[in-house]
Amino acid sequence: MSNDSMNGTSRSAGGFGVHEKLELHELLVFKTGCLTKSQMMLPQVQEDELKSILLTDIQYGMEDVKQLKEAFEQKDEGAQKGEGAQNDKNKG
Repeated sequence: MSNDSMNGTSRSAGGFGVHEKLELHELLVFKTGCLTKSQMMLPQVQEDELKSILLTDIQYGMEDVKQLKEAFEQKDEGAQKGEGAQNDKNKG
């Protein structure tokens, strides 16, 4: 029996466990919300220093969202490849 089965977790072949996917999704939603709020506040900011801070926050927020999406997509691709290999194994 695999360690994942004994722990009661479900793990895709080559991917995140279900709880890890959920946490990654929650983080992605949170970071997207923060980025949206920063972008909406930018036109209202008049002070140059604060505007600079907000622009930096937006830049880093966009990078974070991109990295989270890539991680999510890579793990999904890995899981699909693993499932495909498992299906091929079962056919043969």
